[in-house]
Amino acid sequence: MAKAIPSVRTLTAAAFLKELKALQSATELQKIQRYFKSGEGQYAVGDKFLGVKMGHLFTLAKTFAGMPVKELETLLENPYHEARAGAISIMDKESRNKKATPVLLTPVARRKFDSTGHIEGTHDVYSEIIRRVATSEKVALIDLDKKSQVMYQQFGPEYSKFLFLQLKPGEHPNYPDGKDDNTHFSELGARLVAQLVLQEIKNTIPELAKKMVRPVTK
Repeated sequence: MAKAIPSVRTLTAAAFLKELKALQSATELQKIQRYFKSGEGQYAVGDKFLGVKMGHLFTLAKTFAGMPVKELETLLENPYHEARAGAISIMDKESRNKKATPVLLTPVARRKFDSTGHIEGTHDVYSEIIRRVATSEKVALIDLDKKSQVMYQQFGPEYSKFLFLQLKPGEHPNYPDGKDDNTHFSELGARLVAQLVLQEIKNTIPELAKKMVRPVTK
């Protein structure tokens, strides 16, 4: 009698989503929706949730280690919160399988102040995904979103403009009409953000900090 051939898992975004949806729970969905503020005008507006427990999500992600990069990119672009968290978890497990030490960074904040001069989060949903994966998987985390927001607040609404490509018409030959960019940094902003990352490496990953090379000044 011929032996049964074991099934081989298809490492695609579609296969992951199919199994992920099989884990969804109406009760868990209610819990998540209470946690994430996704109503009109709230920080997570437009974000979608399936209602899958993080423990179940991370267990499923382990079985998809080795997923091709293109498929991971598809998951990262998926509108469902759990799909994107799954992609990050898969990448974490893949790096560990290759004996690497994963480090997660939340995205650097954009410059956005409210009418009272207080900085507002611009990546709250995505940063929270990364924080949850870092906590659940015990991965080193550099919370650049929070750190950069603190820095912008210290500079304030006006002086923080010097950290970004904020140019008046005629001020720079590459931007004759001026530039009002609250995402991309000026040289000063880029250097200060790099210093934030370096300090967090020293605080969070001292073994990596020991390998940092100070440039030779001529």
